[in-house]
Amino acid sequence: MKITYLFGAGASCQSLPIVNQIPSRIANVTGILESLNKEYFGYEKVKILKKEYSYDEIKDELISDLKWVFENSKNHY
Repeated sequence: MKITYLFGAGASCQSLPIVNQIPSRIANVTGILESLNKEYFGYEKVKILKKEYSYDEIKDELISDLKWVFENSKNHY
């Protein structure tokens, strides 16, 4: 797996995290997602590639992926 970073003159430094801030930003987003209960997303199902998923299942998968990125991003700056 490859990760691409865009480098520039710093014009986006106030709106995007710099590399050493990425792990803490990922942790913040993960915490927010974990705090949301089922009522926030509703109980509807979403069809993705002919299979139905609840919003809660999608949220759990996203949290799992973010935790993986968090653990691996701590060693790459």
